[in-house]
Amino acid sequence: MKLLKLNNNISDYSRKIAEIHKSAYSKNHFTSCFSQEKLEEYYACLVEASDLSVIAVTGEAIEGLKNNQDKAVGFIIAGRSVSNGVTNFIKSNRMYVFYVMLINPMFLVQKIFTKILLKFIKVTPSKAKFRLLSISVLSGSQSTGVGKAMLESFEKELLGRGVECYGLSVRAINKRAISFYERNGFELENTLLGSKYYFKSLV
Repeated sequence: MKLLKLNNNISDYSRKIAEIHKSAYSKNHFTSCFSQEKLEEYYACLVEASDLSVIAVTGEAIEGLKNNQDKAVGFIIAGRSVSNGVTNFIKSNRMYVFYVMLINPMFLVQKIFTKILLKFIKVTPSKAKFRLLSISVLSGSQSTGVGKAMLESFEKELLGRGVECYGLSVRAINKRAISFYERNGFELENTLLGSKYYFKSLV
């Protein structure tokens, strides 16, 4: 397996990234309700705002993935301001996002409830400025070591860039992901509004 960096080449891989997302994310995740086209646009915004994004490929797909995208098995999107990508996507797609919320009202209720609660809760900033926003593995490749291998290569790249720690958040109900993070050295930093925030030191 090899990690290929994503930047202005995102259009070459956006279809496969969207497919991996669809296979890996559960239906209770808001973005799983996006169309293929909008999911590709969403990830293009994330990659543009990220400091480090990679796609994992295997076998002969290491060369010429454009013509053989079925060999992509996972991806990671991370950075110091990567959440700006979400903001930029929403700004460009306000009506679409609102429409998705209307036809999936549980997400609209969650959004309103969270905004109200945040007015009364003091949020402690994470120690880690570098954030892992998304890590996904194709459903057929899960539990095969792909996630761990991606994480190890990703962390070597971070150390090479002088990044000594990073953090992430995960829904508290996502037990499988939480187990993966804890097995791979992440420490719980905070729990807030149904999400767990983790931190990992690389030195």
